[in-house]
Amino acid sequence: EALESAIARLSLDTIASAQIKDVIAGRNIRTFIGGPRSGRSIIPYLFAKEVARENGNVLYVNLCGNDKLKKYGIERTTLGEFLLEPIRNDISVVTGEITGATPIEEIASALRKASPFYRAVYLVVPDDNEEAIEVFTDMCLAYFVICDLSQGTHVHTAGIVSRLANKTCIKNVIYNRYDSVTVKGVELLG
Repeated sequence: EALESAIARLSLDTIASAQIKDVIAGRNIRTFIGGPRSGRSIIPYLFAKEVARENGNVLYVNLCGNDKLKKYGIERTTLGEFLLEPIRNDISVVTGEITGATPIEEIASALRKASPFYRAVYLVVPDDNEEAIEVFTDMCLAYFVICDLSQGTHVHTAGIVSRLANKTCIKNVIYNRYDSVTVKGVELLG
């Protein structure tokens, strides 16, 4: 109720008030940006799983289209099902892809509506979709760029970080150095 009241007070028709509404509505959204084979799927999942173990009620949404979580036996819902009716579990896992059938604005709207019901929302977007990165980093509390240590990823990661330098949110870079540590984390957290 307090959040809805705060948003109602900010209902002026100005650009600044619209941006403030998005930040308040997305106060618990963390956006993870990464390329293929960087750990972009499993690293945010491990963060989400740890928060869910402590407090429950976490939403993990992977919009990269490559559903690697099934390889770890993780139960998940499709993006289409989530857009029709949000799920409420200790950890709700949603996988899908940003396509013409499910535009970015529709996904962003669904996340804004769902975010008050979750303690934390972990959102994963591919590093090659600039429009998605722009929209989702505008509405999040923090963003994380995930990269591995392979040749050329540092330059690419620096480009993403410099493009997002003007965002008013917490910024972090995660270097995935140890693939075996990631696998061990999945085993420990389930």
